[in-house]
Amino acid sequence: MTHIENPGRERALASRDVVDDPERTEPTGPTGTKETTERRRDWLAGTPWSRVDLLIAVLVGVAVMVLAYVFRSIVVPTDPWHYVRSALEFPSDDWVPLGYTRYGIILASMAPAYVFGNAQVTYYFWPLLSAGVLSGAIFLLGRRWWGRLAGLVAVLLFVSNTVVFYNLSRGYPDIMSMAIFTLAIVVALVARDRASWDRWTVGLVLVVGFLLGWGFETRETSMLAWPLIAVILWRRGRLVRTALFLLLPLAFWAAVDIGISAVAYGDPLLKLHVLSGTDISATKTATGELANGNLVNQPRLTYFTFIPKMAWAMAGGPAMVIIGVVAALGVFVRNGGIRLMAWWFLGVYLLTVLAAGGLDPAHPRGRLDIARYWIPFAPAESLVVAGMAALATAWVVRRLSSAGARPVVAAALPALVAVLVVAVPVFQGARYATTGVASTAFAVKGGDALEELRDHLDAEDFSTPKVWTDWETARILPAYQRDFFGGDKVWQGKPESITGKGAKPVSGDYVLLFQPGSRTCGFCLTALYPWTIRNPSGPPSTWEPVFESDARNLTLYRVR
Repeated sequence: MTHIENPGRERALASRDVVDDPERTEPTGPTGTKETTERRRDWLAGTPWSRVDLLIAVLVGVAVMVLAYVFRSIVVPTDPWHYVRSALEFPSDDWVPLGYTRYGIILASMAPAYVFGNAQVTYYFWPLLSAGVLSGAIFLLGRRWWGRLAGLVAVLLFVSNTVVFYNLSRGYPDIMSMAIFTLAIVVALVARDRASWDRWTVGLVLVVGFLLGWGFETRETSMLAWPLIAVILWRRGRLVRTALFLLLPLAFWAAVDIGISAVAYGDPLLKLHVLSGTDISATKTATGELANGNLVNQPRLTYFTFIPKMAWAMAGGPAMVIIGVVAALGVFVRNGGIRLMAWWFLGVYLLTVLAAGGLDPAHPRGRLDIARYWIPFAPAESLVVAGMAALATAWVVRRLSSAGARPVVAAALPALVAVLVVAVPVFQGARYATTGVASTAFAVKGGDALEELRDHLDAEDFSTPKVWTDWETARILPAYQRDFFGGDKVWQGKPESITGKGAKPVSGDYVLLFQPGSRTCGFCLTALYPWTIRNPSGPPSTWEPVFESDARNLTLYRVR
């Protein structure tokens, strides 16, 4: 296959062949000169991936998966819990249609749900795997056009983005859909590089189409980036054939969507009806007021500046905004890879803003104030900045070499520039993950409180008829009554909501509460709010603490 080369031909970040003249690759096809000529005319040509590159991509992915696991969040009791529950009890319509029609994530979750049941690993399986796949794909894209070091820089910029880092293990579809789409880019580039239209090329294009459909069924907004795939696969003489084989797997996913919606929910066009009916202006509060007034009927310019203004005030936000501005400037750089990635970022950003009010302020079709909705911008931004750093470094290295500088200076400069580029984002990301209240969202700072509880109660051979808690914690507690990989419950007790009007723990019952001020489970504290209002002084004196997590963010009481 033409996309794999001997690892001995690897080029460094500052190599002229990689960052300044990517079409200068050795003939790899049977026609020799003809293929070299084609590559010289191909503005997206780059250095083919070697087996060593693929191995590094796997190692990068595994490293990010380990990082995501170590800094895992608690099982999120809202959307991610619903996706797994829908897989365990498919089909299920006890949720919003926009959620239970995301068949890409629900069908994918059925395999771990079948093997492990309602266990932690079922909730973490796809988030962790998606984080690894996305990081490995980002490395390969950076490696193709600007070298291995640039690929690593792009991964570091991506992972250190605090919005990305916070969501690595949380189970929302944003990272999973981006992982699927970025993998589609990698496969599309492999298909583009093939000199002939043969069964391998057909297979690659079919895989691209399958991934696009899967990504859409995971999160619909991934479709905003589809034009990028069209640009990559656009080749003279192949357009009709490529479009045909690209559409076949998309038709398969459409048939899956329509079929499930028709059989399970009685409406074959359910997803179309849900998406076409999305209107933020129609969302009301319990008192009848507009729920998102700051996103409706605003001046159009407000929508285009909303994300950078909000991001600037967040932890790690200034770095995010600066990276975004630099990435936007990439459209002016004379490098095919950088321009493609820059247009990926700008295209998705503009389409997102237009849909969320920039086009019709009276009826926004999406929200800009939910930070995880910005995740689709992060892979492209990171790649553009890494590529621009690589080009700048190569230019300086050439000037130094022509000026007679010592070779050691030119050899050390790429690593120095890489450190300078990632220093601030990585520092801010590390500080965000390990210090302050925000860090209590992660396992290393108390996010594993329910796991601590499980280990403690398992050692005590604990059993009780009822464990009272807020209704969000009650949802996820059964997953923590089993070991990480499932099996029988290691402690017994039926979770009951303490926030209902009729809730009244009696002597012998137990009560489990997250403590105010923790970020471990914000949804749990919100759900506990009605009880907090009725009990402003805290738990009654008849509640005896019998367990407290190491971070003091979770307490189990026994009712005397």
